[in-house]
Amino acid sequence: MGSAASGPGSLVLDKSHQDVILRFAFRCDGCDAGVMLRNAAQPSKPGTITALYVGLSGADARTLHRVTLDAQNKEVERTNLY
Repeated sequence: MGSAASGPGSLVLDKSHQDVILRFAFRCDGCDAGVMLRNAAQPSKPGTITALYVGLSGADARTLHRVTLDAQNKEVERTNLY
C-alpha cells in the first residue's frame, strides 16, 4: 500500500509480471490517478522509457495514453490513444 501524502509520486514494482489481473482500491479526492503499464526503455533515447498510461480519475479518467518519461521519471511526452 502506498500514499502520496507528500505530493505527486509513483509506486513501482521491482520485477515484471505477465498475464496478471490487476485489482485494487483507491481513494482520490480531487486528484489525478492512473496506472502505468508496459514500460520499456527507449534505446534511441538513452535514459527514457515509454509506457501506456490508463487514467482512472480527474481529467484523464477513462483515457489511454502513450507516455515518455525521462531519467527522473518526469513526463516529457504524451500521445492520446483513446
